[in-house]
Amino acid sequence: MITCSYCATEVELITGGSHQDHAYCAYCEVFLGPNSEHGMYAKDGERIPHVKQKGLITEDHVKLPLSKLKELHTIDLLLCLSIARKHRGDWYNQMRIFNRASEQAREQEEITQWKSAANETGGDYEYWTRRCWMIENLLIERLGYFPEKINDELYIKFMRHNERSMKKNMVISKQKKEKQNSDYVG
Repeated sequence: MITCSYCATEVELITGGSHQDHAYCAYCEVFLGPNSEHGMYAKDGERIPHVKQKGLITEDHVKLPLSKLKELHTIDLLLCLSIARKHRGDWYNQMRIFNRASEQAREQEEITQWKSAANETGGDYEYWTRRCWMIENLLIERLGYFPEKINDELYIKFMRHNERSMKKNMVISKQKKEKQNSDYVG
């Protein structure tokens, strides 16, 4: 049986027209299928992940434009934020070292060189800070907050919650289950 991946209402596959190979859910009032912005229909009340995890997140993912970052799974966004924060921290430390060196330099030429290096690394620091803010704001949209610290424990927790949510089918039981033991007298 084909069902809506949001509410588990039974739906029928459309065989012709502009919505061919899609199904319409009258309860949610959406078309579901291969080209639908709402994702695919499901089978027997299964939950379909509407955004799949990438698996391996790299710096290239972190540098994606906002429209592409929005397409990433929340867990992938957490990994992106972790990478962005690491880069921001590295550039901040570089900038701090160059600023300190310019303060301790004695000759004007040396001071100018260190200040120039600090300004360059300051630009990279600003880039990664803005990346962090962008990803944090995406997480706020999805979760209502962004984590202050991203570590293995948080990642594992999100993975467990994700797996548990996907395993739980959407089933409505309208009849009370009968007791297993019919000899029981209550």
